Amino acid sequence: MTITQEDKKILYYLQYIGDRTTAELADELRIRESTLQSKIGRWQKERHVAHRVFINTFMMGATEVEVLFTPSKATKGIQAELVKAVMKSSGVRWFYRTAGKYDYSVGIEALSMAQVTKHLEQLDSKTKGIFVNRETAVSTGYWWFGRKYLAPEGTKHSYCLTQLPSNHPKGIDPIDHQILRALGQRGVMSYREIASATNIPQSTVGYRMNNLIKHEIIAGKPHLISPSWLGMLVYRLQLRFTTFSAETHKALLKWCQQHPHVVSMMRLLGTWDYFVRCEVAQPQDITAMVDQLHDIFWPELHECSVVSVVQEIAFSSYPIETFSE
Repeated sequence: MTITQEDKKILYYLQYIGDRTTAELADELRIRESTLQSKIGRWQKERHVAHRVFINTFMMGATEVEVLFTPSKATKGIQAELVKAVMKSSGVRWFYRTAGKYDYSVGIEALSMAQVTKHLEQLDSKTKGIFVNRETAVSTGYWWFGRKYLAPEGTKHSYCLTQLPSNHPKGIDPIDHQILRALGQRGVMSYREIASATNIPQSTVGYRMNNLIKHEIIAGKPHLISPSWLGMLVYRLQLRFTTFSAETHKALLKWCQQHPHVVSMMRLLGTWDYFVRCEVAQPQDITAMVDQLHDIFWPELHECSVVSVVQEIAFSSYPIETFSE
């Protein structure tokens, strides 16, 4: 399918409109609302675009650990068993097939490190040899910038959804959990739809949703767009610096904010300091980005490793399964 310049402009703004109506967006883009509704409806039906809820689980005190790993090649049938085990496992935020030093990347999230460890133990017990070769990292911050490469020329980028650990995490109870799970599974829903999906009274849903927004647990409602539909290749830059400089962090965040092909950034504790997700049209584009990073951050940038994300097997915007120990 050919994506026109008008389509790109619509998709760029559609990512960020949140609760705005199609009438407001149509007016800003100067197109007919019926045309816009038809395009969005078709894209959503074809699963190229999904309207999701950005749930800031860090505000609830969640812990997120990423494991990069290559399972044992000696175990017969482990690849199929691995995918089956991960897809059935609780607490999985994402699961990627990658090309590089490791074959897979899995993000595990729970409300404590003990729960994360339990999830990893369960995965290991289901598929022996899964974590023979591995690296682990704990997420300490996440920034989502959207697909800026869709923007009309000359557009200044300022939008950013941020997820950072809270000094005073907000507790949730089983009712909040039900609501968040429904939103995590289905995306943006009306209060009536949430009430129907959870059997919670609509008035209670409205009250709870207002509190979740007030406490910044629900932090945004972005439209997510399939990079493969756009014809883009997905890479992750894994960065390690020589120091934990606040100035370097600010400079990297600014570079990610401005670079059109950076979609998100994750700050970590572990082998790597940052993971930067990039989407480019051709492989040489990622080489140019790496060269630029070395030019800007030399000599602080100690290592930059490029990983190709071959397949995004699973993703959950709300993987939390329990609310207490």
